[in-house]
Amino acid sequence: MGLLELPWDIQQVIFSKLDSRDRAALRQVCQRLCDTMDDPTFWKSQIVRLSSIRRFREPMWNLLLHRNIRHIEVRPSPDETLESHRHNMVWNDLEWEQLIENLPGLKSITTPLKCDKNKGLPSGMQELEHLETLTAHSILYADHSLFRDVSRLSSLKQLCIEILCVDVLVERTEALRHLAMLRDLEDLELTFRRYVLLNKQAFQYLLYHLPKLRRLALRRCCFRFPDISVIFSQPPPELVTEAASAPAVPEAAFIYGQAPEEGKPADERAIESAEPARVIRLNLEELDLSGTLQHILNDEAIAALDTLQIFRLQTHGIDDDLADFFRKCLGRWKVLRELDVRNADLPAEIFRHVPASLRIVHLNLTYTSDDFSVEALLILADRCGSRLQGLHLHGATPKHMEKLYYLPDWFPRLTHLSIEGDIGKISREVLCRLGELDYLHELDVRECKVQPGKDVWEILASLLGTKTRVSF
Repeated sequence: MGLLELPWDIQQVIFSKLDSRDRAALRQVCQRLCDTMDDPTFWKSQIVRLSSIRRFREPMWNLLLHRNIRHIEVRPSPDETLESHRHNMVWNDLEWEQLIENLPGLKSITTPLKCDKNKGLPSGMQELEHLETLTAHSILYADHSLFRDVSRLSSLKQLCIEILCVDVLVERTEALRHLAMLRDLEDLELTFRRYVLLNKQAFQYLLYHLPKLRRLALRRCCFRFPDISVIFSQPPPELVTEAASAPAVPEAAFIYGQAPEEGKPADERAIESAEPARVIRLNLEELDLSGTLQHILNDEAIAALDTLQIFRLQTHGIDDDLADFFRKCLGRWKVLRELDVRNADLPAEIFRHVPASLRIVHLNLTYTSDDFSVEALLILADRCGSRLQGLHLHGATPKHMEKLYYLPDWFPRLTHLSIEGDIGKISREVLCRLGELDYLHELDVRECKVQPGKDVWEILASLLGTKTRVSF
């Protein structure tokens, strides 16, 4: 493909020196390439992955524009990954401006970002008025300017940010309150590669000023005090009054010693300082506190989360009262559909409290006593066995694999089954029994470090038939 980057006159010279057989082969390849690019099924997802757009010309932009591209994923090429540091694997302002100029109707962007101090988002990205989804990963530096610029993308419905380094001023101020201006935001995901001390009141303000927020993920967030119940609890009336009378965000010019932005229009300054309306109660449907929860939530916070349908706690720092915490949560969250406790050391009896609405569960088979795998699965089968659709078993061993013999009896309507661990051998009887899972659509064993062999999974795939995809 590097040949296509040569000037056209040089390509003509090269083509003229080819013999007739090579010319015919090259014409065939080019025709196949054109046919593929015009095939509507090739573009139906409306997604393209780009490593660089510096050499794009008008015909290429017209092609993307006519294919109604709405989603862009920026990925460095393999060569750049090998030769460059992470700092250099991002687009510059000119590239973003070129992208926005040629594809103004973008709805979704996934990209790494390099945000310099006081610069925030690239200038071209700030002009995306219709952007609904922004997934910015590997952000090297996040400061007040980044959150301010993100808050101006008023159409955002989904925001996923992975931050490598956070300015200490973000930790000490309420920079996160900027995001409260995203009134259509439904999905918020914040991940930090290192632990940072964040402002709990800023998070509380944020959650209670996003009326459409339904999914929240806070990963590796650290607070000065481990109990984060205040984030989900109702703000006291005096704090609500104080927040309403205070400016929406701290003065960025005061923090960084910049001159005030006097040149801004009055209406733009009014929009920035407008106080978003406060919601009466949270309506979260999905919550992920992996790596963040270091202390159990109090009763008020648990009650505020009673609309949860999905709860994930893949890693945590809770040493005491974990079982009692889950007992309270499961007793209160009556509409819970998915529970991920893959790294929680829980007694089997906890699962007596799961609601009848539970459909998907992630369990670790090696965290508790030897009979845990049988007892916990039996309790789950009694509570919701005929309705359970997804079962994800972590930490499996050959001893646990023999228990899979009973899965068709315990969970006859399983559609998804995944196994992670060192499973070794699987008996033929177990394979035949797994073949009786009539509703199984997917069996995922890719995370098994020790596997019985490819031939075993091929036998099982033949038993399950074409309706089931076996990933190994």
